[in-house]
Amino acid sequence: MSATIESDRKRVWRALTDPAELVAWDQSMLGGIDPPDNYPSVGQHVLWRYRLGSVQLVLHDRPRSVEAPARLQSTLSLGSLRFERTYRLRQEPGENGRTHLSVKLTASNSSLNNRFLSTV
Repeated sequence: MSATIESDRKRVWRALTDPAELVAWDQSMLGGIDPPDNYPSVGQHVLWRYRLGSVQLVLHDRPRSVEAPARLQSTLSLGSLRFERTYRLRQEPGENGRTHLSVKLTASNSSLNNRFLSTV
């Protein structure tokens, strides 16, 4: 998925990485559970209160690659869901302050397959 946002890349990066801003723009994100001041940093394990429909869960966020303000890759888990999320930000040419943001989600079902195969 991708979108062009009418803001410069540093501003979009801040919206994706500042815990207070995440809560402001993502209605599912209810808040951090003691998020560190230096989020995101590789190797962290950050917990977020998250709403999936009407159910509140804990989102586990483990940043794997941080290249501010261009790329952020994290391993996420939410209940039994596990996936990789990669944000890429590219400043659009010109002086218009536009940013191309893409997000890639990759879910692996190998743990489900392994669990299924081990019970057969």
